Amino acid sequence: MDTMTTITRQQVNTMSWDDLAQLHGRLLEDPAALAEFEELVEERERIERAATAWLDEPAPAKRVKRENVHQRASELFEQYVATQYDRAVIATNGQMLNEAGRRAGIDSWSLFRGPVSRVKKYGSDELNSFFGQNGRHTFLSFRYSVFHWPADRKAWERAMAEDFGHVAQIDQPVV
Repeated sequence: MDTMTTITRQQVNTMSWDDLAQLHGRLLEDPAALAEFEELVEERERIERAATAWLDEPAPAKRVKRENVHQRASELFEQYVATQYDRAVIATNGQMLNEAGRRAGIDSWSLFRGPVSRVKKYGSDELNSFFGQNGRHTFLSFRYSVFHWPADRKAWERAMAEDFGHVAQIDQPVV
């Protein structure tokens, strides 16, 4: 799917989170389509959270607006990605992309966000080894690790089960 015009609200609501993550990765090159797509995904998340809110709703005196929590989660995720990126630069000696990634003009920063399939396709063996040893979160899996929202659990489970065994583990400096 190359354009946002082929994606409907119903499709976003029925796609698996894996499929949504893959589509997110394909839309990184089109900021307008990406923004529309993210709005549809956020709407789905709001609906799912509302459907399960009674499971984890805090007492009224302690209630925090979800928008504020989501914003804080975004800020924390950005810090996590920046830290992981800096650690990976050191651990890989700057070798973040494989030949296909270099030929395609991939920005190594993009390998730290979105679907893991992009890392496996364009990341160097050193980077894949780094993620195999240190783990790798998507935004939703990270948000689950911080806030334990039921809607994010599957993303967290996928991130925890992700296997980078397709590359040899490369000894890396402790960072």
